[in-house]
Amino acid sequence: MEEALCQARRAYLENSIKKDVSVLEARMDGMDKAVELKTVEMERRLEGLNELRSEVIKDRELLVKKEGYDLKMAMLDSWITAANEKLTTLMISYNNRISLASWLAIVATIISIINILVFVYFATKG
Repeated sequence: MEEALCQARRAYLENSIKKDVSVLEARMDGMDKAVELKTVEMERRLEGLNELRSEVIKDRELLVKKEGYDLKMAMLDSWITAANEKLTTLMISYNNRISLASWLAIVATIISIINILVFVYFATKG
């Protein structure tokens, strides 16, 4: 009887251990699948980051360096300043000159005044 009781206990323990082992195996399989899925997801994200890095490098090549930009802007500013000064000088010199039309008007007025004076002079003499 004692031996039958020992065998029953032993069978119970073996069944209990088998259940625990099967539960652990199922959990381990689930963990393996989770790790596999996480690995795939991590690789996908890493690939996306690598693509983004490549795009950033390409975009960076399109950008102008600040030193170069500042130098070109200084050159443009000096060119604009020189052009404005030249334009101002030209406008002042143009405004100080009497244009051809003004000269012609002055000459025509003088000739008209002379004609009137000559007409008046000969009209009173004659």
